[in-house]
Amino acid sequence: DGIRDVERSRGLGDVYKRQVKALFLGPFAPEDVVAGKCSAWRNSLEEAMGIKLTMVLGDPPYVLEDDPDTKGYWVKPNMPNPDKRKKQLKKQILESIVTVLAYVELHRPRVIIGIEQGGLIAGLCTLPLFVEKACRMRISTSDRMVACRKAWAGVAAVISVNPIFLPQRSLWTEITESCPEAAFLQPRGMHRAVVQGGHSYWRKSFG
Repeated sequence: DGIRDVERSRGLGDVYKRQVKALFLGPFAPEDVVAGKCSAWRNSLEEAMGIKLTMVLGDPPYVLEDDPDTKGYWVKPNMPNPDKRKKQLKKQILESIVTVLAYVELHRPRVIIGIEQGGLIAGLCTLPLFVEKACRMRISTSDRMVACRKAWAGVAAVISVNPIFLPQRSLWTEITESCPEAAFLQPRGMHRAVVQGGHSYWRKSFG
């Protein structure tokens, strides 16, 4: 994939000017919008990094039955009861992380790029304690756990672009109340970046 020595270096500085695979986690939006953002970010990163990117589009785990044009969503808690809504959000986040791990295991990307809701899930995937909990709660066999860990070890960097929770609101406290592990002190080691644009103060604060 253009990497000289995966075991020796997890950074992107050792990438030849060849082809690198990236996993794209899109926003909660119509398919044509998701495809357009995927293409735009591939072009931007190719120019910035001086490499050729093969972008793999990872679909969200949840779909809207009454809106076939929308690609799907990563999180959308809508239970009226606050306690049930927290449990629903926790389930959706963990399921989304396991979905990303499955894509990583299948496609072996070196970079993960997430936009808006996809950016939220990409960002949460950089929290090792959180990912480990998702694995233990959603993956049943030890062999599958080992396979996911080996595949994840090949990810060199994660880029989260304009992360949001929901278009109507994005409060970090809703994430931590549903999944306290997100606020824990985490092990380090993965290159990660948040790219924040636009003029919305509360979205920037969330990012």
